[in-house]
Amino acid sequence: MRKSLLAFILFFFHIYPSSAQNREKIEWDDLVFYERIILDYYSSESEKKHALNELDTRCRWKDPGTGLSCANLAILYLNANDLDRAYTAAAIAYKKEPKDNFYRNLFQNLAVRTNNLKDMRKRMGRDGNIILTYERAILRCKENRPTAALPDIRTLVNLGHLTRESLEKGIFAQCLNNSEEIVQLRNIAKPNKVSYSKLLMGEEDRNHGYYSIWDISYARKEKTEKLKDSDEPNQLITKHWMDFKSNLISGNSAKAKSSFDDYKNTLQSIKKSGGKSKDLAESLELATELILKQDPIFRDKADRMGIRW
Repeated sequence: MRKSLLAFILFFFHIYPSSAQNREKIEWDDLVFYERIILDYYSSESEKKHALNELDTRCRWKDPGTGLSCANLAILYLNANDLDRAYTAAAIAYKKEPKDNFYRNLFQNLAVRTNNLKDMRKRMGRDGNIILTYERAILRCKENRPTAALPDIRTLVNLGHLTRESLEKGIFAQCLNNSEEIVQLRNIAKPNKVSYSKLLMGEEDRNHGYYSIWDISYARKEKTEKLKDSDEPNQLITKHWMDFKSNLISGNSAKAKSSFDDYKNTLQSIKKSGGKSKDLAESLELATELILKQDPIFRDKADRMGIRW
């Protein structure tokens, strides 16, 4: 089970690296190579040593543009509980691709576990300073040394890296335990302006199947919130449909017919672009026809106005 799990981890990060720019560079030979490394690693001690040496050579000399082999090497060393070598391999992976989230997190985690925080700070520059300060504060809190942790916590608050909410619950709130110092820090800490619920809704909107042609965010707001006069759809097809719906419900026959014609013409334009957009437009045509024929409000009002699909 342990063997198959590790094989999956290595395979997963080879096929789906967190940095997408190298995804197209992956070759079948690479898959064969990593499969052989894993099999050798779990064969015998001599084969295991040979596999690590071969992967180490590839990490250092044969993959100049990607940190993938180094990250895999770090995972294998981590599995063998050789933390120092795991850290070295992770550091090389981070050096090769510093913008890759997985490589950066692997490097940071191993820096903490191997107490290489100063080296991490040197390699990461200003970001390393912040992480070092954060990790040191956490360490001192875990050691039940709130007085020693306080200067680092204060620094993080002053730099805006700790918000008011992070001082109300969690390790720092427990560490300072509603002391006078934490009350003062809460007063000067900035509130968290990030709405995670809005971030989630935005992500869901972007993953919606019709996102490329329809304003999903506007449609959701129409159902769940009261739209403002200044709110306008950012997709023309959505605007024409909303205009048609509004004019139809209000009984403005002339404007309803005009906006419905605009809606149909826009659908035809989308269909001409071909590909996925054409398929989506054809689905909208079918949905529109069903609404006009089956929805009691749309059907009755459209019939009286002489609007047909």
